Amino acid sequence: MILNKNSTQGVKFFSKLSFNICLLHTKCIGKLSNKTFDMLLDLLRKAFPEAMVNLPKSYYEAEKLMKELGLGYKRYDDGPNDCTLHWGLDATKTSCEICKVHRWVTSENDPTGEKRKVSCKVFWHFPLKPRLQRLFMSSKTAAYMRCHSEGRTKDGCMRHPTDFPAWKTFDYQHSVGFNPF
Repeated sequence: MILNKNSTQGVKFFSKLSFNICLLHTKCIGKLSNKTFDMLLDLLRKAFPEAMVNLPKSYYEAEKLMKELGLGYKRYDDGPNDCTLHWGLDATKTSCEICKVHRWVTSENDPTGEKRKVSCKVFWHFPLKPRLQRLFMSSKTAAYMRCHSEGRTKDGCMRHPTDFPAWKTFDYQHSVGFNPF
């Protein structure tokens, strides 16, 4: 037995989300493979069976939880010279049409011993829309994110760039013609 069950002094309690985020952060910082991450989860499950009941059983489940909360990402292959983003119709192409360089590099240090194709560069896209939707779901955070004129005190103090007279003059003279109201 590792811990005394009656001793909870100094124990930090995590929510399911915060523990999942800490695990994924550890995976990222430690450069752990998916298999190593799964092995770590198995070890934690064996050591602390009561605590690990509602937690993910694999890396796939941990990522799935983050995507369900709107914190997912999309991964696209990028050309080695940054001239082509391989997605949509270009997702199946093996080389760039502009510079004629192959988008794949064969891995030499694969632990399985087989050579496989690895993209030269990867473009990670973190969509903004689901993150903003998630922030506006809570009435507390939505109040902070609304238009600055609702909650701003107009006591003459310069707290935001839009409080400066030069900004107001520029806004008045160069209106785009867009009226949000």
